[in-house]
Amino acid sequence: FDVILWHYGDITNPPENVSLKDGRELINEDRIFTYSNGSLAGFADLFRYKVLSVYGGIWADTDVICLTSKKQFSQNKQPILVSEKLNGIIKVNNNFIFWPNPIKGDFIDLAYSFSDAFLPEKQYWGDCGPKLLHSLAINYPHLTPRIMPPSFCNPFEHTKCPSILITPNKKIAESTLFLHCYNETWRRNKVDKNASFPETSIIGRLSKLYL
Repeated sequence: FDVILWHYGDITNPPENVSLKDGRELINEDRIFTYSNGSLAGFADLFRYKVLSVYGGIWADTDVICLTSKKQFSQNKQPILVSEKLNGIIKVNNNFIFWPNPIKGDFIDLAYSFSDAFLPEKQYWGDCGPKLLHSLAINYPHLTPRIMPPSFCNPFEHTKCPSILITPNKKIAESTLFLHCYNETWRRNKVDKNASFPETSIIGRLSKLYL
């Protein structure tokens, strides 16, 4: 895939073949906000909807690993959302969104408009992320694109990460084309992402393949 890394600060070591674009082209830097714990997740929700409503394409969080090829994925012509399983209930997540042809007033444009008007100081974790997209999908099914099953991008519940990703001999289903690793759970559990993991673990195998 042609990958664009949107940023606000100086990046001196981008991955090879990754294009850099200044986020100020879309949203001014003075709009950046954090939750009370310092997380930028709320602003990242707003920013992804803006990117997709202007340019379209794929949005993938930086803790999502691509397991497919552009040629294989290009068979998909229609927009898609992804889902995850939370306590046995399937809900929409916004860590991966495919939006090939943005149109004024479509699902993502509405998500952006809502997020743009939501006061940062009133936001809680996920208000303009999974909570918003799941609510829109329930209340406006005629605007909602295809929602992929959890196995597509979120095959493991966040409560099982990162342990299931670093346990030897765990497998990924063939239906999983993108793997969400839930960076936040690594941070909360204080797991060193730069450590050496078992070679037969999911992360171990992917590290060997890509690094």
